[in-house]
This record gives sequence, structure tokens and C-alpha cells, in this order.
Amino acid sequence: MKKLFALLLILCVLLAACAPATNTPEPTEAPTQPTENPDTPGPTEDPNQTAGNPEDPRLAEFDALFGPMNSRYNWALTSQYADPTCVNLKELFYNGFSDESAKPTDAEWEELKDLPGFDINFDLVRLPVDKMNQVLTQYFGITLEDVNAAGFEGLAYLESTDCYYRMCTDASTVENFKATAVEELEDGTVRLSYTGTSYALGSNGAGVAVLKPVGDGYQIISNIKAE
Repeated sequence: MKKLFALLLILCVLLAACAPATNTPEPTEAPTQPTENPDTPGPTEDPNQTAGNPEDPRLAEFDALFGPMNSRYNWALTSQYADPTCVNLKELFYNGFSDESAKPTDAEWEELKDLPGFDINFDLVRLPVDKMNQVLTQYFGITLEDVNAAGFEGLAYLESTDCYYRMCTDASTVENFKATAVEELEDGTVRLSYTGTSYALGSNGAGVAVLKPVGDGYQIISNIKAE
């Protein structure tokens, strides 16, 4: 009996030793998530950029048109007017035309010397009517016949030459022009906001011009000092 019990015990040990081992996976630690610190700033953002509102590329276009101080567009902003017929011709044509001599003829001086504001010690700006009308038509859509009488202040006209004249003592331009905003209006015109220095704006002033797209350029509808 004892031998049978011993045999059974040995058999049980052998069976246990031959049974397949069960592999229990060792527990793994979950990856540690960084603790968010409310005092830690997020990704660095450029304070000069507004999300979804990059700088309007048209600003550079208007800087190129109105910025150069030998540009007729620049000279068109040297006076204030709510309507193109009120443009100041003396300011608009302050620098005259490059192909017109600044030396008056003797005959011209005979007619001009006694007029107020004309002095032989200063350069003379000669403004042929046909050239003035070309500029007014291209940049404003008007002619001299449309300009308000106040716009001719400071000019003298000689019928013998069909020219206007003015004395030139210094240059009249918009210095440091910088387009700051462009807005398309419902009537198809463009409102251009800008900064600069001129007689009309003062030092480091700001202006608003309304422009009408025409062909590859613009006609100026108005130019006023920004409020």
C-alpha cells in the first residue's frame, strides 16, 4: 500500500514538471505624460503677424507708385481736396515738366515781371496748357476747364504762349510716403491710407486718398488728411 502511494506521488511530481509553463508578462509602466505648467508659455508667436491676416501685398504696389518723390502720383497728394476739381494746381505742378526750360524768355519776362509773386531771382516754372490737361486727364479724369477757380491761385497765364507760370523756390513732395492700408469700396474705388510728410499733411502726418482703378493705373478722386 505504501509502495502504491509512493508511486502515485512520484507520478504527480512528474506530471507537474512536464506541464507547459505559463508566461505571465511583467507589468509595464505607462509612458509618463508631461505635466502642463500653466506658467509655461506656448509656442513662440511673431507679434507682428496676425493669424489669417498677412500684410496686404498691395501696400508695396502703392509704395512703388506714390513713394518716389519724382512721381506724379506723389505730387497729386501734396494738397487736400474732397473732389478732383478742387485740386491745387500750384502744388500739383510745383515741379513743372522736366522738358520745360526754367529760363524765361525776355518776352515772357516782359509780361510777367510786374505780376505779384514773380521775381527774376527765382526759377520760373512754365506749364503748357496741353501738358497740364494730359496730366489732369490721366490722373484725375478732368481738364483745366473743370478745375475750381481756387485751384489756379499762385499761377499766371499768358495767352501769347498758352502757358501758366509760377515761381519755384523749393520742392513740393510727400516725403517718407508709406502705404498703411488698402480697402476696396462697394463702388469699385480703393481707399488708400498712408503716412508721410508734406505741406498738406504736416510733419509725420497721415492721409486718406480714394482712387479709381483705370487701366494699369489710378485716378485720384480725393485726398484728405486722416482724422
